[in-house]
Order: sequence, then C-alpha cells, then structure tokens
Amino acid sequence: MSSLSRALLPLVVLVPLACSDAASAPDAPRVRLPADDAVHNSPVEWWHWTGHVQDEAQRWYGFQFTIFLLNDGKTRTTLANVAWTDVAGQSYQSAVELGMAEPEIRDGAFAFALGPHSAQGGDGVDRLIAELEGTRFDLSLESLKPPVMHHGDGYQDYAFGGHTYYYSRTRLQVLGTVVVGEETRALRGQAWLDRQWGDLQSAADRGWDWMAIQLDDGRDLMLFFIHPENEGARKELLVGTIIDAQGTGEAVDPQDVEVEVLGHWTSPLTGFIYPSGWKLRWRDLELVVTPVVPHQEVDTRGTPGRSYWEGAATVMGGATGRAYVELTECEPED
Repeated sequence: MSSLSRALLPLVVLVPLACSDAASAPDAPRVRLPADDAVHNSPVEWWHWTGHVQDEAQRWYGFQFTIFLLNDGKTRTTLANVAWTDVAGQSYQSAVELGMAEPEIRDGAFAFALGPHSAQGGDGVDRLIAELEGTRFDLSLESLKPPVMHHGDGYQDYAFGGHTYYYSRTRLQVLGTVVVGEETRALRGQAWLDRQWGDLQSAADRGWDWMAIQLDDGRDLMLFFIHPENEGARKELLVGTIIDAQGTGEAVDPQDVEVEVLGHWTSPLTGFIYPSGWKLRWRDLELVVTPVVPHQEVDTRGTPGRSYWEGAATVMGGATGRAYVELTECEPED
C-alpha cells in the first residue's frame, strides 16, 4: 500500500472524494476482521498483493496484483493492476484493466473480475488469476500469520489531512501455476497482502515510497514513507511495523530508521526518475535492498491513473530475504 507508489494509489488523485463512509469515519470502530476484508463505502480502497514464487526448476518470479476501488459518491470505478517479473529472464510485463461494474458485496469477503483478471477471497484465503501477453498465472494464497494492524490499532488521522484504515497479511503461502506460451509450470512461494481504505487524497497528492520486506529468519518489515511538501526536504517515515516470526507486530520508531538511496533509474517510457537500490538501517540491523530488474514500472498511460514503479528486490546484509518496493516518481535528492 501496496504499497511509496502503489503500493499504491496511482489514480485516486483524479477522483473527487465526495463519498461519506460510515465504515471509515473517525468515530467508527477500528478494523474488524474478517468483516473488513469486504468492500467498504469508502472514497478509495485497495487489495494489494505482492509475492515471490519459484517453479520446479527453481526459477524465481515476482508478481503484483492490485485491485483499486474508487467511489465518487455516484459511481464506483474498479482498476486492476497486474505485473509479472521473470528474474532469470530479466523481463517484466504489466497490464491495467479498468471497469465500471458494481463490485459484488459479500460479508467478510470480496470478489472482482475485470477482463481476464479476477481476485476473490477473505479471512486470509485468496485466489488470483491474471493474464498478460504470453503469461497466465493462477495462484491460491493462505495466510501463515495473523493479520497485523498498522498505526497501532489499524487507524490513523493524517496530520496533513485525511485518514486511513490499514492492515496487512504479511506471510501468505502461495501455490499455483503459470502458463508461459504452451508450458505450464507449478509454483510455490510467499506473498504479502496490504489492505487500506479511507480518505487518502492528501497522501496521494504528496506521493510515497513503500517497502514490504520478508526476511529468511521469519521476520517481516513494512516501511511507508511520505514525500515532503517542500522541495529539498527529506521524506519522513509515516508508519513502520516489524513483525516477528510468530506474527506479533511492533511499531517502528522513525528515529531508529535510516535510508540511503544507492542509485536512480529513469524510465524510458514516462521519463520519471525513481530511486533504485537502498541501504536500510533499523536499530542495529543493516540491509541492502536491490531491485532484481531495473524496469518494473506499471505503465498506466491511457488510463485515469499515473504510472509508478512496483518491483521485486533482493535483501542482503545483516539478514537475507526478499522484498517488494513501491515508488511514486521523484527527482534525485542532492
């Protein structure tokens, strides 16, 4: 939130946020599960999966599947962003599908179908099907850890305006298949689900960076940085959560986090400039996060949304693992 860009929200900036939302008003109950896995009457919300899978030959792939639901008070717009990264082949492809149909309302569950893409599930058990040019994946996901509430109890009023409800399922077991050309390959791996909804216009206007890190020792780390209002200022950590191997979350103190950008990448499609590679320090843990493929930009040109970078990465240093990083465009910092 996806989860940073998109994680998470490439097109909410273009949708007027005029809808009231009883489920996300400041005096409403905090996150309730599995009820809040379902659709809300919210200006914007998303279901955002990222993951790492391997086939029987140990070839590694990254995937993204995001459903955005936008509500202007009169109509709902649904957007699917899907992407597939072939690490060994150093290739990346993405697709965007826009729909205007009303979502299916279910108690404690969700179901979306947009073109060749579909997502359904709830209570930590999901299924994702997506089709890109020459590639089709079908994945079943089941949560291995309890859901984690960010901002303490899952709710936050933003000092710069708006509010959010936000939780994650940080370890989902993935089983499924990918069809590449005429070949079907069995897959297994792990994924991450970010769920967020509320009044997020102000956050979208500023932009963000988001990291979802899954360490081999069983810990997970989510960091969500908001871009500064003033040019030349540093990004600030809006929220961070460290989750232990058993699934217990602890809020990350911004004073304990340092991030050094190691390089930048310029998109040949949009001309946007994105950070590319990071040295991350949290307390006494130092990690180096490196994209597996430089070009992992979701190209939304021709749709109501804006393009963003969402990519698979390796994690090395004081611990090893894998990550997904989401970025809105920005200029290099001096």
